[in-house]
Amino acid sequence: METAAGIIVLFLLFAIPLAFFAGIVVLIVMVIKRQRRLQAERQGQMATVARQMGATFQHSPPQSYADMLSQFKFYRSGLFGRQGSISDLFELQRGGISWMIFDYTYREKQGGTVSDSASDNMSNYFTRYSTVAAAELPPGKLPDFVLFRGRPGLLEKLLGEAIGIEDDVFEQTYTLESDDAQRAVGLFTPEVIASFTEDPMIKAMKDMIVESDGRRFVLYKSGDAVVPADRGAFVVQAEAIVDMLTAGGRT
Repeated sequence: METAAGIIVLFLLFAIPLAFFAGIVVLIVMVIKRQRRLQAERQGQMATVARQMGATFQHSPPQSYADMLSQFKFYRSGLFGRQGSISDLFELQRGGISWMIFDYTYREKQGGTVSDSASDNMSNYFTRYSTVAAAELPPGKLPDFVLFRGRPGLLEKLLGEAIGIEDDVFEQTYTLESDDAQRAVGLFTPEVIASFTEDPMIKAMKDMIVESDGRRFVLYKSGDAVVPADRGAFVVQAEAIVDMLTAGGRT
């Protein structure tokens, strides 16, 4: 009897940990399968939306597309990582202008600093998702500038000085920086200022940065990536900002 009881105890000592370990493995497999399913569904939704918008679609575009971002101050500031990657690229023509829309993903360390090294301990980081709309503009269409809702420390990281705009609401809400202050200020006519100081635009700009390097225009949305169904509205919003700045600007 004692021998049988001992065998049962030994069996339980081995069986319980094995069952627990097997349960953990099954759970991990289920999570991985779910993530892959969600990724496949999102990729399929992206492809569908791209067709509806008349855009070409690449889920994993070449690194050269990501290198394009290095021309922009918001990227060089390091606030959004320099080892990020892009995915789900749309390319399309709108009004004679070439547009790209893509998701930009980077790692941010707990505490708010970004990762510049692939060797960093991954457990200390979480992944950030964002979306960028970028346009190739005719030469001279826009000067270089950065516009964003004021954030502590961001201007210093952009290595620039704020440019004054003679409107109290605008100055209290936004920061404008440019290496060509005269042309940048000329973009902001009373009509443009009025548009940017309306409540819907102020709310929309909460997580956005508008920038031109003189050749390209970008609208960068941080906080989370734009869902596939909203990509059309996102490029329309970016296009409206370009049209507003180029139509009324005294450049």
